[in-house]
Amino acid sequence: GVLETVKKLNWSPNIVHCMGWMSAIVPIYLKQVFNDDPLFRDVKVVVSLCDDRFEQPFNEGFAQKVANEGVKDEKLKELSTPSYENLYRFVIDYADAVVVASADADSSLVEYARQSGKPMLEYQSRDAEDYFDNYNNFYEKL
Repeated sequence: GVLETVKKLNWSPNIVHCMGWMSAIVPIYLKQVFNDDPLFRDVKVVVSLCDDRFEQPFNEGFAQKVANEGVKDEKLKELSTPSYENLYRFVIDYADAVVVASADADSSLVEYARQSGKPMLEYQSRDAEDYFDNYNNFYEKL
């Protein structure tokens, strides 16, 4: 719904930052469903790794629902039993950059993101004097 609203407003974002598992599907849609739309063609997608882990898997029809939205990717098979880990691994593959937004972010996903070679902002304490500057510099480099 948010992406459709952005289209209606004719606003072309430079960066879309997805934070939390509730927004995890956005990078997939931007890169697969909205990729031909001039408003989203050059958008950079940043995904945050938080401490929002959930234990229960999504509905087993999740991968098919994503496919029905126009996503054509062999890796959708990885989501046939969607869990927190495989959802985020899939999403990191679609992201242009990753931010470790929590000191308690899943360590295996942080390592997966590091291994991806994508630009990555390591955890920044909100108490740090240069917190906002570090984020701003990270965005500017994208």
